[in-house]
Amino acid sequence: MSNNIEIPIKGNDKIIQMTEFFKVLGDPVRIKILSLLYCDELCVNELCVNELAEILEASASSISHQLRILRVNRFVNKRRDGKLVYYSLANEQCWIMKHITQKINDSALNMNF
Repeated sequence: MSNNIEIPIKGNDKIIQMTEFFKVLGDPVRIKILSLLYCDELCVNELCVNELAEILEASASSISHQLRILRVNRFVNKRRDGKLVYYSLANEQCWIMKHITQKINDSALNMNF
């Protein structure tokens, strides 16, 4: 008798997509970038690489790398203005930041130190 139990999982492609989605959110720098780009549902916050690097006290190249990952995974949009590229939160991701921010704030309020 085998101890292994196989559970058939329907929609394996969806699970892979979800895994990739959560990998993107698994990096603290990327979460900080998303948080800086998030204002609220009505406000669009645009920042360039140098502004993000200064705020996060990181190199412009490391911020560019993280922004590329966020852009490829459709978390941020970019807009070129002359030599500068401005990044903003993609509309479809605004609700994610709203809920993450609410959960973090709720958790912080419920912690007893």
